[in-house]
Amino acid sequence: MNLESKRTRIPAWSALLFVVIAVLILAKQGASEEPATGRSGMVSSAHPLATGAGLKILQSGGNAFDAAVAVAAALNVTAPPPANSFPALVRLGLMSRFNNQDMGHNTTAFLHRFAEVTKHGFWTRLRYALDPFVGQVPLDMLLSTEYWQQQVDLIDLEAAAPFNPPGAVPPGDSHTTHFVVADRWGNVVSATQTLGNSFGSRIMPEGTGIWLNNSLAYSTFEPKGNPMDAFPGRHKLSGDVPVLVMMDGRPVAALGTPGGHTIGQTVPQMIMNIIDFGMNIHDAIAAPRISFVEPDVLVVERGIPENVLEELAAMGHKVRIGGGLGNAHALTVEYDSEGVPVRFTGAADPRGSGLARGY
Repeated sequence: MNLESKRTRIPAWSALLFVVIAVLILAKQGASEEPATGRSGMVSSAHPLATGAGLKILQSGGNAFDAAVAVAAALNVTAPPPANSFPALVRLGLMSRFNNQDMGHNTTAFLHRFAEVTKHGFWTRLRYALDPFVGQVPLDMLLSTEYWQQQVDLIDLEAAAPFNPPGAVPPGDSHTTHFVVADRWGNVVSATQTLGNSFGSRIMPEGTGIWLNNSLAYSTFEPKGNPMDAFPGRHKLSGDVPVLVMMDGRPVAALGTPGGHTIGQTVPQMIMNIIDFGMNIHDAIAAPRISFVEPDVLVVERGIPENVLEELAAMGHKVRIGGGLGNAHALTVEYDSEGVPVRFTGAADPRGSGLARGY
């Protein structure tokens, strides 16, 4: 990671000042139907003012990390570490054992396999998730091709399998957000932050202007020992999935989304849209998505063909048409032959009212 621009770091108070300035200078608001582009940097976040704040930092000589501070200050949220994000990688690994391109995007065959794969992602979360300061998730096993193939071989390709939840289903949240920032030096930030419920814990440390989250509210304490619950002396787990896609040692894409327990399912779908189906960044995050919801519902967004929904139902999936799944923000980076960034493309999810801007 190139930190050359640290000499031009903008003071923290300047980041907050630019939030105010952005209110006065930012005219265009709302998600665009086209990706944003830039040659020197890119910011995409859930609110136009936050995007404007980060962009002003980049234009003033700050790097991606300085801009991320400004965006986070504008969004005004805090979050625990994403120690519960590994099931998203498990889902991608299992899906890599299929020929997704031959099946086609959002076909019956593709969506059935992903629905079955995502159930196993839930199982791994409940079986292995824990505070990283207490123990280690067996990632060498979970992310091995042998494990992926073993689990894929157990999938019934013709019928939906039941999922037996271990206890009560935690509620979703509507106060999570994701943003991405990139600068001309090649630094890229992908960050998911959450308040949980409205105004989080309703606690604001004096002098910060930042609400603390209330992830403890998602504890159900059923069954006993559920890793998603609160435990004495441990960090509360979080299922955020901020992603950097790397190629030849460089970040070529950054993305993420809010969505509570659906985050770990929607992010893999967007990644497959980019890598397996060759979509541009806007189409990749705008395409219709699905999500398995405990105990036995497959939520699908509008836009998936009716015949596909009927075929999934015939296979045993309890299909339910739902609202927007997530509110993603993403960017891609292109490099010249010397490895210098030359083009940034950003996108804000049309499900929300965010904004992507480059310069």
